[in-house]
Amino acid sequence: MNQKIHIPKNPILKQIVNFIAYIELDSKIENYNWIAIFPNGTSNLCISLSSEKLSFNTDQEFSMLGASCSSAVALKRNNSLKFLNIQFSPFGMYYFKGIPMNEIQDKILSCDLLFRASEIESFRDKLLSSADLNSKFEAAEDFILSQMQPNCIDKRVTTAVTLLRNIQNISMDKLSEIACLSNRGLTKLFVRQVGLSPNYFKKLMRFNQAALSMYNNNEQSLTRIAAKHDYYDQSHFIKDFKQFARITPTQFLRDMAKSSDFYNFNLQELDKLDFS
Repeated sequence: MNQKIHIPKNPILKQIVNFIAYIELDSKIENYNWIAIFPNGTSNLCISLSSEKLSFNTDQEFSMLGASCSSAVALKRNNSLKFLNIQFSPFGMYYFKGIPMNEIQDKILSCDLLFRASEIESFRDKLLSSADLNSKFEAAEDFILSQMQPNCIDKRVTTAVTLLRNIQNISMDKLSEIACLSNRGLTKLFVRQVGLSPNYFKKLMRFNQAALSMYNNNEQSLTRIAAKHDYYDQSHFIKDFKQFARITPTQFLRDMAKSSDFYNFNLQELDKLDFS
């Protein structure tokens, strides 16, 4: 796999876009036909840069958006698949398109539903015709800036997101106090701009931190990881892990990616993910 990451230099873009990535996937690793990606509270806009469509779960399109997904999604390995991925911050898609995130949360959408067909086709053509990666990244930045809504970014939400990412056991009361809002007011604002409630986002961040611990040290016992990340017990940790990852921690340890920042684990077939 070949992957190049670009961090926008434009100060406006840096507030709503985590990074822009160019990714080339090899066809298969052993018997693995799919790769799976953990949810992390972000939204991702993917544009195919080859003649093959992107296949996320059961959907196929040349351009797709995963909107604030709360469980793992799977991408099919195709021969010589190349694509550009724009990862928005948890609130970034709201300021990009001005759509209340609770209306599209946890959906994988064709970009034709969010943009005029001519806009997304023109953007993809520009990416395909760009001679080098820097030109592709510049084209992506121009596209985002051309679509951005003129709203001022709400610092109450950005501060809450930062605190939930960095302080594992912060209470809802403390979060609301810092944001100068009631618990209900903060939840309403958060759901509209992020797509998830603050409590659910906190739960998702804890899962990501626990998964990272497993990735960095797969010799740790599940009991120790559960305790480290303030789960009530091991069974609580396994239940949460399966909710977000669609697989068990043991399955993850067996099939996790060995050398990629882009995806988290390998899959033989899509039906190995639990979509129930």
